[in-house]
Amino acid sequence: RVRTAEAIAREQSPTEADRRLIEALDASYVGTLDCPELCGLRDSADILDSHRATGEHDPSLWRLVERDDGATAVCLFSLSDEGRDGELVYLGLSPELRGQGLGGWLLDQGLADIASRGCRRALCAVDLRNAPALSIYGKRGFHETSRRGAFVRRITS
Repeated sequence: RVRTAEAIAREQSPTEADRRLIEALDASYVGTLDCPELCGLRDSADILDSHRATGEHDPSLWRLVERDDGATAVCLFSLSDEGRDGELVYLGLSPELRGQGLGGWLLDQGLADIASRGCRRALCAVDLRNAPALSIYGKRGFHETSRRGAFVRRITS
């Protein structure tokens, strides 16, 4: 079942909707190839809040996939640059759903959503070691425009 965060919020309490999104995010981090060193450094609720704070949050641009067996996926877009650009904030699938074309399908749905809002570009950031993600983005015409280094140090007491 695929629904937008907007639809979930209409059907359930905000707390329940957030719980479901956080569960999907957490499931997508299992075995992730996208910056795996970052896993566990932040609370998942904080991560959800930071995704919402990226660009102009529109819950109709967030898709959640849920299956009866617990497998989940999320595709989160936001608008930026006064609505001229769409940004893929996060695309993640639980291990059970990877390699079946669902990530590309979710991306296509999100790209269609932002195109219908008049966006002229789609932006995203990806770990250059994540070959499956690079393939999905490349097949849809994304190209590299810049590189950044991510530096993290865990502080322990």
